[in-house]
Amino acid sequence: MDDGVTKFLDICFDNFLVDALVQSRIKQTQQNLSNVKLQVQNTLNQLQNMRNSL
Repeated sequence: MDDGVTKFLDICFDNFLVDALVQSRIKQTQQNLSNVKLQVQNTLNQLQNMRNSL
């Protein structure tokens, strides 16, 4: 029975770690996307300003 409990706890612990890592990656990716969105918006604004100055 100990082997079954140990295996169960091992699987639960592994799942917890994987979930934590995945959540961390998701947050990092969301932040990266926000940064890229701001960069694109800034570039579009710069292009619009250049167009208006012609």
